[in-house]
Amino acid sequence: NFPYAIPAGGVLAALAAGNTVVLKPAPEAVLVGAHLVDQLWRAGFPREVVVCLPVGDDDVGRALIEKADAVVLTGSLASAVRFTSWRPRLHLLAETSGKNAIVVTARADVDAAARDIAASAFGHSGQKCSAASLALVTRDVAGDPAFWRQLRDAVESFVVGRAYDPGSHVGPVIHPPNGDLERALRHLEPGESWFLEPRALNEARTLWRPGVKRGTRPGSWSHLTEWFGPVLAVIEVDNLADAVEVQNGTRYGLTAGLHSLDAAEIVYWLEHVRAGNLYVNRTITGAVVHRQPFGGWRASALGVGPQAGQRGYVGAVSEGEVLSEPEDIGALRESATRWMRELGREARSSDTLEFEWNLHRYVPYERVVVRLDEPTPLVVHALETLAEVLDLTLEISSARGLTSRLSVVVEEADRLLARVGEDWRVRWLSREDPPTASLAERGIALDLRPLEREGCREAPRWLRGQSLSITRHRYGNVHAGPRLRVVGRRIEVEKV
Repeated sequence: NFPYAIPAGGVLAALAAGNTVVLKPAPEAVLVGAHLVDQLWRAGFPREVVVCLPVGDDDVGRALIEKADAVVLTGSLASAVRFTSWRPRLHLLAETSGKNAIVVTARADVDAAARDIAASAFGHSGQKCSAASLALVTRDVAGDPAFWRQLRDAVESFVVGRAYDPGSHVGPVIHPPNGDLERALRHLEPGESWFLEPRALNEARTLWRPGVKRGTRPGSWSHLTEWFGPVLAVIEVDNLADAVEVQNGTRYGLTAGLHSLDAAEIVYWLEHVRAGNLYVNRTITGAVVHRQPFGGWRASALGVGPQAGQRGYVGAVSEGEVLSEPEDIGALRESATRWMRELGREARSSDTLEFEWNLHRYVPYERVVVRLDEPTPLVVHALETLAEVLDLTLEISSARGLTSRLSVVVEEADRLLARVGEDWRVRWLSREDPPTASLAERGIALDLRPLEREGCREAPRWLRGQSLSITRHRYGNVHAGPRLRVVGRRIEVEKV
């Protein structure tokens, strides 16, 4: 899963922020990690500033987590939960798991949809965190023989072969399948049947002809489980609204796709789907640096990190000036207001491409809760300022009563833990023990950083970044697709 590019992003950001760095590569990619660090040494970085330490996930690995000032993780949700259980106040930037789906409506070009589903599901043998393991098709599409014919043709045209053969489309899986992937490859859930049955092509069981399941039911194991391999499950839905409900029905929110040529359907989908990277009429993998900052919502991203490649990523592995004096409120307001005007209130283009719209925007959480144990007038004033400038639905949870323009709930920490919703943001400014691991198990991140006086650093911590990539051509004819326009953060139908 990009064993050079992903570690390089975290390592270089940390170095740019002035940190020393220990790179612990995945056990399957030790040589790649060592090569990256060797390049940095040859470029002039001192050996005591950046090192590669290929240790196991044992007591030595745990010691690294417990001693580091910050941890950048690309891995499973289970790893993030384990790390935060070891160290509840860990400064964590984690890109974790995904269960990604592409929706196809009756207004789609089914030829293009079938092509993009196959490419998104089976490129890199489905071993991308962004890969599509679900296709959600409306019943009109499911009843169209042309869709199934095109999907079969797209999948069967892929060449399965060795990783170093340039003619291979689908390479080997990193291990012989076990656990969830083996179940996905070998077993059918109730109601399912094989449209294309997967088949091992070598004795080691690392090369697989991809599989496609039909009849998968919403809420089933196949709908909810990430398996990270060359299997696609197809769910039939009544309409776009039902498709969005199923798409949002997992605990994750990494990538999501829609195939439709109807501008109104696209606008509806963009406003209701909950994921960090949204793709319209194209594949849902292959985010390009700068064009599509990459990172998920909910259980797909834990900790404090912005999306990789997003403005402020270097700042997430550095410390700013803590808000400490009443005079700091003015600086906070001025800087946060400028950030909102320049970045926070609008979906902004990240390039000048004509054939594809790449936009980035900041989206409010359903609710933001701040936990305080000893609320001070300075902190309360800062929170009121941020809520006003950033237009937040912000609530204070406190063990003691206080007076504020914001909503205040006096409660014990356990009560807050019980009522937090999955689309909430929790800022923990309390000396109480933080329930980091308990919330992480539910896919909810806890931000433990103190308030800072620089609003340009503080403001993006209260909103979610989201990347949009929308195809704007039809078979090479630029601007021939659905007509849309940007209005603030929203995408709307362009009136002709």
